[in-house]
Amino acid sequence: MAGVITVGAIDDHPVVLRGMSAWLGTVPDIKLTVTAASVDAYLQAGVSSQVVLLDLNLPDHSDPAGNVKRLTGVGSKVLVVSVIDDTELILATMEAGADGYLTKNDDLDRLVEAIRQVAAGKIAISRELTLLAKSGGVCGRVGVSGVVVMLEG
Repeated sequence: MAGVITVGAIDDHPVVLRGMSAWLGTVPDIKLTVTAASVDAYLQAGVSSQVVLLDLNLPDHSDPAGNVKRLTGVGSKVLVVSVIDDTELILATMEAGADGYLTKNDDLDRLVEAIRQVAAGKIAISRELTLLAKSGGVCGRVGVSGVVVMLEG
């Protein structure tokens, strides 16, 4: 399976996890290796993924930035995929080491593109958030891997 990107997904909604599994199952260079409802469950599964898709609003009320640190601490790149578009939370997760942030409004093509970008060591930001930043509607700065993402709120 050379060239295949291994992906884990953490979300508390089974329908989201099943949808991601079905969608990503059609992409030849991406393999969803594990799904879990929490970071604890993901880590207990003992499966290492290159990229982890992480929802921020989990039922265990775990700290989103802390979750990012735990996942990057075991060698995974983290792509946040969430309905939450709170500027401070976005900045906190990026500062904690997340490699990207998509909203759940993004489509499958954008998700696949973002997974590939993150696996290649690049930053992936939702077009929705990028447009918001360009229009001057988002606040704050975060430096990530030498990249400065401007978000003002």
